[in-house]
Amino acid sequence: TGGSLADRAGFRVKLNFGEDSQFTGGSNFADEVDFQEVYAQFIAPLGNGIDLRVGRQNTLIGYEVIESPYNPNFSRSWLFGIGEPFTTTGIRLAYTVNPYLAFAIGGISSFTQGPGDTNRGKSLEAAIYLTPHDLVSLTGFFFWGPEPSPKNANVSSLNLIQGGGILTAQITPQTSFVIEGYYANQEGANAIVSGKNARWNGIAGYLIHDFTDQWGIRIRGEIFEDAGGSRTCGGTAGLTATGTSKTNVCFGATAPDTTKVNGNEVPTVGSTGLPRAQTLWETTFTLQYAPIPSLITRLEFRYDKSNKNTFQFGTRAANHQETLSGEVIFLF
Repeated sequence: TGGSLADRAGFRVKLNFGEDSQFTGGSNFADEVDFQEVYAQFIAPLGNGIDLRVGRQNTLIGYEVIESPYNPNFSRSWLFGIGEPFTTTGIRLAYTVNPYLAFAIGGISSFTQGPGDTNRGKSLEAAIYLTPHDLVSLTGFFFWGPEPSPKNANVSSLNLIQGGGILTAQITPQTSFVIEGYYANQEGANAIVSGKNARWNGIAGYLIHDFTDQWGIRIRGEIFEDAGGSRTCGGTAGLTATGTSKTNVCFGATAPDTTKVNGNEVPTVGSTGLPRAQTLWETTFTLQYAPIPSLITRLEFRYDKSNKNTFQFGTRAANHQETLSGEVIFLF
């Protein structure tokens, strides 16, 4: 908190390139270019120092983040991808009371998420950080504000409330465990029953183990419920620079469920193909190898499951999918 005015003032600019920027950026600077974070910062010399930031910055909500190296797995969870903001734009104040307690609170004019933010309703986000022991930490987070729904984008004021928490425990020097859960409710955003509230909630657990300094495994298990049909399969890749929606629609989300009759898949009687509620499960296994500290490689297998036919299997809709992927990260 000491030093001159120049020592306590600064700024941050983070620019993303590639397809991820289409997903996380909302309104992009260009089709595959987006300013993820742009903010000014000032440390006010009061108490232990008040951290004041103005601009766009990563949200306080959730465990996973946009930057892949800081996540345990290559792929993202459903909780992160379709259920919470990515970044927020506004003013934020953070303060560390002591080594055991810290908090942050922000006033938001807009946020980025898969569906994007099509209004300028003022919202609030907050987080509290507890460290009762060197090996255990707890985070509670909260979001409230009048925001559009992914499937009701023309409605400018649908009050959204979201709250949850994260527990992190270091079990051994090589093994840690993380569990995250949240609940969200938005008035009038139900995509199945007009005028009703939409609800989505989920829980995810992460087991992170390092065999050596180079080899490790990360396992994630997750369940996500979209009770109002408002979050899943509604287009989750943001907007282009011209405002054109880049949808990432589940294969079977707008097609009727099918039933096998005489070896052929036919539409199920009474299935309209309209938005429907669904529950998603996934399990992800990631093998990580870092031959040097600045180089991270990952090989990952992921299994997704739904209680509806929303995935693509060949030319038909299915209720599951398997994904094998790899990632190489170079840090500099």
